[in-house]
Amino acid sequence: MGSEMCIRDRPDPAHANAALALLGDIPVDAAMLVGDGPQDIASGEAAGLQVIVAAYGYGGVAEARPDLPVISDIGALPALLQRIRVLPS
Repeated sequence: MGSEMCIRDRPDPAHANAALALLGDIPVDAAMLVGDGPQDIASGEAAGLQVIVAAYGYGGVAEARPDLPVISDIGALPALLQRIRVLPS
């Protein structure tokens, strides 16, 4: 979802909440945010979402937030989701 689709910019949680609404009002506890920048991570956390760091993007977040799960490319996402038990194995 691009920033042009929301009145407020990230890290305001309105951005993440608008994305959830576009997807059919998915509950916060049933969604995750994959982000590559600090503004993405802050937006997801402010909205109450579980956050995954995309280390292949703008960078720096994985090192700054070692408490968060990290993927090195989008192809690694299914394996991570299985590891944290979101997807069946």
